[in-house]
Amino acid sequence: MEADRLEFDVYGHFRVNLHRGEDGWWVAERVGDDGKRSLLPEVVVPPDADAHRIADHLEAMFHEWARPGARIVQIDAAG
Repeated sequence: MEADRLEFDVYGHFRVNLHRGEDGWWVAERVGDDGKRSLLPEVVVPPDADAHRIADHLEAMFHEWARPGARIVQIDAAG
């Protein structure tokens, strides 16, 4: 079954949650330490993108946050 929600840790700096919009495209939100969400309209992810492609896309978008040894990691939906 294909996920309709995904969550990624971006280099240990912040989280990005993605969910499918009504049109099928992924909608990205940055989640702050306080749990507040803000839309990331600059993150445009097509409907056919899987979790691996989304992680690659996030790396291209947020590479300036990278530091040695840090990665973008998908967070398991269960915890």
